[in-house]
Amino acid sequence: MLYNGKKYRGVKLNLNSHLDELIVWDEKNNRSIQLNKNYVDSFSIGQRKFVNIRERDESGLIIPGYYQLLYNNSVLVYKRIIKVYNESVNQEYIASNRGIIKKFVPSIKYFLKNQNGTFIIRRKKDILNLYPDKKKEIRKYIRSNGIYFNEDSMDISIVSVLSFIDNKYE
Repeated sequence: MLYNGKKYRGVKLNLNSHLDELIVWDEKNNRSIQLNKNYVDSFSIGQRKFVNIRERDESGLIIPGYYQLLYNNSVLVYKRIIKVYNESVNQEYIASNRGIIKKFVPSIKYFLKNQNGTFIIRRKKDILNLYPDKKKEIRKYIRSNGIYFNEDSMDISIVSVLSFIDNKYE
């Protein structure tokens, strides 16, 4: 973790995606502490690297908050997970105390940032449209490698296709 210009290693962190807060576990005092977002530059949880973006970008698409940095080469790709609290009525248990279903619903967005601006990536077509002169080769790569842009494989698919583009054309 890079906090206030200093590197900290071996710190137990938790990212609250509902409140967009970074929590550190203080083993000495056996409690959790919410870190001041103004001092957090970046951090890792497992193999995932996160950055704190402090200002809205020129496009207005990327707002301040914590983003997972998926790709950092000729372009940047950020992943933003926001969990929204939702309550709904369970019709089966309406008469009981289990009549309300409470859950956090994740909303995941991917942002690609290059020299031309910031773009939202929702599907394969969004990447293909950013590289119109390379569409045919990219489609062929996607097909021959069995790459699918679905909810479960979106991270890997985006990184794989962009790595192919960087290795082949840059």
